[in-house]
Amino acid sequence: MDERVVYALLPAFSDAKVRRTVYQQDADLSDQQAIRDIRELVARGWLVPHGKARARSYAPGPLMNPVREEVRQSTEPYTDPYRRER
Repeated sequence: MDERVVYALLPAFSDAKVRRTVYQQDADLSDQQAIRDIRELVARGWLVPHGKARARSYAPGPLMNPVREEVRQSTEPYTDPYRRER
């Protein structure tokens, strides 16, 4: 797939709703390009559609779960650098 799909996958990775119109605008695509990309991401299992017509949005699909888990495991827990030890 084209690199531009990162504009759809990154919001899905962080649990934000993906909307075709926002993806289209962010990636500077035509209607048809955005529709094809989203359909391909759904067909491959990267995104899952929710809703119908104008209310349709996309959430992370089953292929996103192992990637998200791998990233979680590879990062150290956040520690607040300004927190004082007591």
